[in-house]
Amino acid sequence: MNVGPKKKKISFNLIDVALIVIALTAIAVLIFVFNSKDIVSPSGKENVKIEYTVTLSPVREEYINLVKVGDKVVNTAVMENGGEVVSITNSDYYHVGINSETGESVSTRYPGMKTMVVKIRATATKTDYGYSVNGFDVVIGEDVSFRVPDFTGTGKCTSVTELGK
Repeated sequence: MNVGPKKKKISFNLIDVALIVIALTAIAVLIFVFNSKDIVSPSGKENVKIEYTVTLSPVREEYINLVKVGDKVVNTAVMENGGEVVSITNSDYYHVGINSETGESVSTRYPGMKTMVVKIRATATKTDYGYSVNGFDVVIGEDVSFRVPDFTGTGKCTSVTELGK
C-alpha cells in the first residue's frame, strides 16, 4: 500500500473573502493618498513677498541694539532662512498687574526692559491657510523663534502683510 502525505484542501469562506477585499481596499486607498499631487508636492503653490511682524516683550534694554536693519533672519524652529529685517522699533515695557486693594488692573513701567517690534520681509509660499516661509508657517498669534548674527529671541507674530510677487 502506498500511503503518502495527504494534500490539504484549500477552501475559502465568506469571512476570508471579506478580509481580502478590505485589505485590497486599504492598500488602494494608501496608494491613492501617497500619489496625490496635492498632498505630496506643494510645487503648484504661489510664491509671494510678505512682511511679518514679531513682537518680543520683555527684552533687556541692552539687547535692543543687537538687531539691525538688513540682518538675515534664521528661523530657529526649522533652521532655515526666515527673511531679512526691514525695521526695528522699541518702546517701554509695561507690566500689567492687579491692585490688591481695589482689584483693578494696573500698568507699571518696568525699568531696564523694552518691547521690541521687528518687521521681517521674506519670500513665502501661499498655502490654503496662510503663508509658509521655508517650511515655517507664519501665523498671527503664534511664537516665532529667530536668530540674527548678534541676537536670538522668541516673540509673537502680530501681523502679516502680502506685498505681491
